[in-house]
Amino acid sequence: MHLVPDLHSTPPDGTEDFESAPSNTESAWGSGTLQPQLRGPDAEARPDAFALGGSTPHPVRGTALLRYALPEAAEVDITLYDVMGRVVRRLVSGSRPAGFHQVSVDASGLPSGVYFCRMQAGSFTETRRLVLVK
Repeated sequence: MHLVPDLHSTPPDGTEDFESAPSNTESAWGSGTLQPQLRGPDAEARPDAFALGGSTPHPVRGTALLRYALPEAAEVDITLYDVMGRVVRRLVSGSRPAGFHQVSVDASGLPSGVYFCRMQAGSFTETRRLVLVK
């Protein structure tokens, strides 16, 4: 049995869930969304697909949370880029277990503007836009 979580509530494992994220076959600005499913209620809550959620709050005014999901353990790289494609900050780098995760982004030292957050995990790649307003 598969359950589709309410993306604004807490999943059965007690961690916070994340906003819907586009699938890796569509651009981050496409209209389709990916809603990772949770396995049955007796199993450990684990997403069925890789996903990178948007920033909370949006727009960002200092510190934001990015949520991501891994259906299996993977080497994860989440990097923040400016509009010129330059690396601003590496947020996650290394092996992570399967499940729901989040990373805090301290943008207090960055100028206002548009940034891009790219997640790579195995063959999965997703890019999300992050708007910083001071």
